[in-house]
Amino acid sequence: MKVPSVFFSSHSYSMSHAYLGAQAIMGQYDHTTLASSMSLERQQKDGHCVAPSTLTHAEPETAEAREVREARQSYYFRFHHHPSNPFLYKAFNALSLEDVVGYQQVIESVCHSMDGGHVEKKVIARDTEYVSVL
Repeated sequence: MKVPSVFFSSHSYSMSHAYLGAQAIMGQYDHTTLASSMSLERQQKDGHCVAPSTLTHAEPETAEAREVREARQSYYFRFHHHPSNPFLYKAFNALSLEDVVGYQQVIESVCHSMDGGHVEKKVIARDTEYVSVL
């Protein structure tokens, strides 16, 4: 069942922006922040729904490189409020948290298009990551 990101308290930001799955995954598109890409190649092919395997993939970022990159940013410009609509999580709200043994994050590479005024979702690749809480 789907879990509201706010459930993860101080980790809500990471969950709502999918930073848990931000590392490079073979067969998936590279992770982007707020649906934007730093890759010119990906921007030029955007809207064509190309397979992730046809794109050049970024090397995973080292901890040192991330520290340098984030040091340039001001925390005043970071989004930090991620509300979840409680009416979208009826099954989760009825769940006893004592029964939870783990979480499964779904990672999808997806293309969206419009068809007759409705958004169509085409899943190109799908992976899951399981996190045990026991």
